[in-house]
Amino acid sequence: MNIPPTSGQYAGLAGYLEVLITSNQGRCFSNIWSSTPVAVRARTVARGAWVPFNASILLLDTGDKGAVSVQGNGAFTSSGAPAYINSNSSTALMVSGGGSFQVSAVNITGGYSGSGITGTITTGVHPTPDPLTYLPAPGETGAPAVPSTQTVKSTSLGGGVTQYDLYPGSYSALPNFGSNSKVILHQASSNSNGGIYYFASGGFNTSGNATLSMASGEKGGVLIYNAGTGSGDTINISGNGSVALGGRTAGPYTGLLVFQARTSAGDMSISGNGTFTLAGTLYAPAARINVSGNGSASDIASQWICRELLLSGNGGVNIKYSNSSVARTRIIALME
Repeated sequence: MNIPPTSGQYAGLAGYLEVLITSNQGRCFSNIWSSTPVAVRARTVARGAWVPFNASILLLDTGDKGAVSVQGNGAFTSSGAPAYINSNSSTALMVSGGGSFQVSAVNITGGYSGSGITGTITTGVHPTPDPLTYLPAPGETGAPAVPSTQTVKSTSLGGGVTQYDLYPGSYSALPNFGSNSKVILHQASSNSNGGIYYFASGGFNTSGNATLSMASGEKGGVLIYNAGTGSGDTINISGNGSVALGGRTAGPYTGLLVFQARTSAGDMSISGNGTFTLAGTLYAPAARINVSGNGSASDIASQWICRELLLSGNGGVNIKYSNSSVARTRIIALME
């Protein structure tokens, strides 16, 4: 067994495994010429790699009407990769009102209704499995440990404005970050917790004029893991302030910005009239993502993988897929 291979077109390349098998087969009729066993050889090469999953949207629900529902007069635009909708309902994708659903291509197991859909539409597509099922959550076997407990640091900036500094770690029952809050998430390089924000309970909520950003001068990005499964353990980012976050840039959670527990069905909500600049994958396999607002066009993540999707309001919502800023999936394949 050679890692990397020592022969063939993949010789010397990382991520490839070469297996050589030799079996000495005893002779039958040819034994009249020689009693020496005949060497029977076989060779194969396999590849194992972590690669970006090529989809801007993947909706995992397999049966609901309106697995993707676009309401209001807003414009939803997805670029860089196709969308996949697994629902077999005849109205798996529904666009109503004056809204629009603009994608380069959308692949639907069932059907669709409404005008305002732009892009190549293909129906009757076999459901696409969750590409991140391999990915263990923090604390599970093969994953980073649940990070150490941290506390929120608050500082008055005057004029009724409070700055809240959060460092990668484990939190329970965070305050609701309301009007005039300035919330800063420190990046992976700020401590040894791998950039993981582990919300054990209580979720994460912003509202009013709160702003949300990552600490400048630091590296590595952040991963928000929502471990709670109760009715109040939700992620709700709303209001009129600016929001700018980016997912992890290294390690097993590369490209992942939000990871919600696979058993949590609580909606993830992003709304308001503020400016959003989010890069990375939003992953909530058992939940619906609600996006609404009346603000100008905002970049709300690079990829969404969730159960269902509700888009409403009169604003603009963009998903800008990029290979460099989405979560990785594992591939294993025979090459030779």
